[in-house]
Amino acid sequence: MYFHHAPFSSGHYGDIAYMHWPFKEWGASLVMAGHNHHYERIIVDGLTYIVNGLGGKNIYGIGPKKAYSQSLYAGDYGAMLLEASANTLSLKFITRSGVEVDATTLIRTVLPVTLSSFQATRRGNEAVLQWATANELRNRGFGIEVSMDGSAYRTLAFLPASGGTTQQPQHYQYRDAELNKSGMRYYRLRQEDEDGKHTYYGPVPVRFDAVAVALSTYPNPFEEELTLEIQSEASAAATITLTDNLGRVVWQGIRTVQPGSNRVQLVPGLSKGLYQATVLLNSKVISQRVVKR
Repeated sequence: MYFHHAPFSSGHYGDIAYMHWPFKEWGASLVMAGHNHHYERIIVDGLTYIVNGLGGKNIYGIGPKKAYSQSLYAGDYGAMLLEASANTLSLKFITRSGVEVDATTLIRTVLPVTLSSFQATRRGNEAVLQWATANELRNRGFGIEVSMDGSAYRTLAFLPASGGTTQQPQHYQYRDAELNKSGMRYYRLRQEDEDGKHTYYGPVPVRFDAVAVALSTYPNPFEEELTLEIQSEASAAATITLTDNLGRVVWQGIRTVQPGSNRVQLVPGLSKGLYQATVLLNSKVISQRVVKR
């Protein structure tokens, strides 16, 4: 289902109560909306909601990440890529520079184990796999398999089932901490029944290429608060400098950043005008023009 106003959101407009319709009862598997100019993936009562307003216009600021939010991003413009098959729907948010910010796969099945979600996310040098079941019948557990080419797979681990047979939702997580990851890795689940039968779910990809150093700012123009989204290859101290139109330093500070995306919020107290935001990070200099209004 697709709407303009988002039923749930950590963004500018927040939750919109009059959009809290019984989507799940009606049989929906996905609810998409915009209105807020950021990206967010949300799960409420087992149903996935997507907020995506990063296709154009100004990027809005985002508030604290709410408990239902699985992924929250406002660092750059981008679009959704949806790929459907008979039993799966793969969702990805990709920025205009080709960075895959978030990915998940929705699964429809009538097998003894009903998998409601399966996703894999990069966190530093690890891949975190998370999946959930809506119900399980004589489930022995899950084998976690990985492939470098999406064809030949090997087993990383086996997680026993939480209950075996249950009508209650179950949640699972596995962290792939193998060293020296590079390129694309494909993950899939091998669900095993107690009688030895098995079913595969996935794959879902995780890219382990080096993270490019990048900077984005929002809102731009800004009024009092300016947010910097800094992409870093490693943990480091970032020197942030704001200079005016004559090249004079009007604000400077140091912030510690971690591998991946970092959000830094500033209240520099500047006069109206044009400024240059510059970040010095591991001998690399990145900058962007900002406007105070």
